[in-house]
Amino acid sequence: MARAISLLSSKGGTGKTTTTLNLGMSLADLGINTCIVDLDPMGSIGFSLAKADTEWQGLAEVFLNKIPLEEAILQTKSSTLSILPRGRLDPVNVAAYERYLFRSKSLGALFEELKQKYEYVILDLPSGLGMIPRAALAVSDYALITLQAEPLAMRTLGQSLKVVNHVAEHENELLSLLGILPTMVQVEQEESAGILKTLWGDVDGVFKTYIPRSEIFIKSSHKGVPATFITGPNAVDAQRYSILAREVIQLIWENESPEGESYGEPQRKLF
Repeated sequence: MARAISLLSSKGGTGKTTTTLNLGMSLADLGINTCIVDLDPMGSIGFSLAKADTEWQGLAEVFLNKIPLEEAILQTKSSTLSILPRGRLDPVNVAAYERYLFRSKSLGALFEELKQKYEYVILDLPSGLGMIPRAALAVSDYALITLQAEPLAMRTLGQSLKVVNHVAEHENELLSLLGILPTMVQVEQEESAGILKTLWGDVDGVFKTYIPRSEIFIKSSHKGVPATFITGPNAVDAQRYSILAREVIQLIWENESPEGESYGEPQRKLF
């Protein structure tokens, strides 16, 4: 069964786009047919891959009926990873674009079409809790909240949780909170480590995996590739997303499987 996962953050700068790209890549590396969708009017996925603002056609052209969906989807060199870019959206038209996505039913129809082709659809949303995040949550199966391990981000967590709960109760009964992902964690820094400890100790639904603050993510953005493509010092930090992908799969399994059915991959044998 296909799943649409919206990555959400009430605050900018939490590593949401980095997580979208690297989680999608890690799921694809596990052989899961995955599509990353750039719903951010800024076009953050394209910028993360070092592409020019108008280099790729995408969602904007699909919604304007200029091209069919299949022409907008980019197949990467990984046979199990595709990307649906934002498209060529003039910055002066962002407000109209947001209103269109919020008011029309086009997003729901798009998701249903994508879910016919992919096992996982991973959605990069704009920061904040405005019209596009609300529209995406209304047609998603899961919400994943990225939370920067810093005091200001921690203070905004309640806002994100309130919106997810509201949408689940009033707009989309199929929506579930997949989890809260601590990002940019600095375990050697007292306040950052303290927030991670508080999340694990006092907040429900926090992933066991956390993403550290690491230069590997700056290097990958500079080169325009997923972090797992970077080698050398600190490359091990990028493997956190491979661990996260397995935790995501397990959590979805536990949420959707019949009661009493246990999760587990087949036991490997040495001989």
